[in-house]
Amino acid sequence: MKGTIEAEQNTTYSEVINELRRKGTQKQDGLKLKKIFNYRKWLKVIDTLAAGLTISNLANQYYLTQMLYYNIPQYTISTEYNNFCYLGLIFTSLLLICILMHHIIKYKVTNIKKANLETEGFKQSSISITLEIIICSITSLPNVNIKFTGTIHNENYFYHITDIFMIIMLLKCYILLRLYEHYSKWTSLKAYAICKNYLTTADAFFGLKSDLKDRPFLTIGFTMGFFVVIFGIATQQSEKCYEGKSSGIDKLTNSEWLIIMTMTTVGYGDFYPITHLGRFFCLLACISGMVLISALVVSFNMASEFSRDQSIAYLAITTKNRENQWFGTAANVIKAAFKMAKHKDFFTRYKSNIYLRKCVFNFKRKTEINALMDITSAEMLYDIQHKLEEKLLATNSIICSVPDLRKRCESLKSNQNILNQRIQEVLLQYKTIHIKYDIGLK
Repeated sequence: MKGTIEAEQNTTYSEVINELRRKGTQKQDGLKLKKIFNYRKWLKVIDTLAAGLTISNLANQYYLTQMLYYNIPQYTISTEYNNFCYLGLIFTSLLLICILMHHIIKYKVTNIKKANLETEGFKQSSISITLEIIICSITSLPNVNIKFTGTIHNENYFYHITDIFMIIMLLKCYILLRLYEHYSKWTSLKAYAICKNYLTTADAFFGLKSDLKDRPFLTIGFTMGFFVVIFGIATQQSEKCYEGKSSGIDKLTNSEWLIIMTMTTVGYGDFYPITHLGRFFCLLACISGMVLISALVVSFNMASEFSRDQSIAYLAITTKNRENQWFGTAANVIKAAFKMAKHKDFFTRYKSNIYLRKCVFNFKRKTEINALMDITSAEMLYDIQHKLEEKLLATNSIICSVPDLRKRCESLKSNQNILNQRIQEVLLQYKTIHIKYDIGLK
């Protein structure tokens, strides 16, 4: 008897200890999530500041290229040029600090998520950090006047080091894409928690796919405008210092017009690239334009599709139109019969008889078609849609309850343990009463 009670007490103690451990791990998970959310807030501030510094640095560098190109004489170093170079160095230094802070915070977040960070992916992340620092550290230096010259198609060209840096610095625009993960509704903290329940990640790619389904025209238009600006600046810097260049291509608006014509595969021919770099950037613009235009066609196709109610209304309207045509053929038969009875001449009656047979034939054919179409399109399609919706709703309710299955099982287990304890208490009381009753009888 005592051994049974001690075993039951040990079982109860072990269950209580396991429950406390489970609550402790849940509390630790909550603390980890809270730390991750705090780090994400800091990342949002740092990435926003880095994006602003990137735009300022690119605008400063573009102004330097325009200053050297339109100076008289061209490409001469001035005091104003050196001052803007110093300003670019300040922007670049602050940007590098933001990038280092970004990766430090990402390292802490990854360290929370993965305990084996030292063995998984650290070399790859160090390579990406090094490459990012190299790209973001590129900027024009004061008192540096280096030119690269050559010939293409028997025409001279030269590239200043500032123009080359401008083209390379366009790679910094990837920093602007980081803002998408912070400001999109598909990557918010609530979306992150929901995606975690369904074993997926609310990252930038998930947000981009969601926006392509939710608002495809705005997403594709914004992406196309982004590419037009980037490739337009790169084409302008590649073509403006070539002696045999197309007239007016050294202006940014004309270069962007060339990129628009290239991306939409129109190609009026009023502007065209001649240098190898200009053709390369136009080729990239053409490939990206074909991808975006094909996505736009798919979006138009999806937008033109009927909803469930619209498809039912369309079928009802077409059915009504067929009925009206059927009534029209029946009216033609009646009119032809009256005309045939009215005419007394043999030739006119013969013509009326042929016309009556034609009307009867059309009436029979319309009757058969309407009978087949009424069965297949209107009623059967509506019934199939209604049954499919019921089954999908039932399946959806089952799927949505899967993430809560673990919590339900744990609650059932805890309830079962409580019931077992109460049953054991009732049995002990029953045995005690039975023993006292036996003693009383003796």
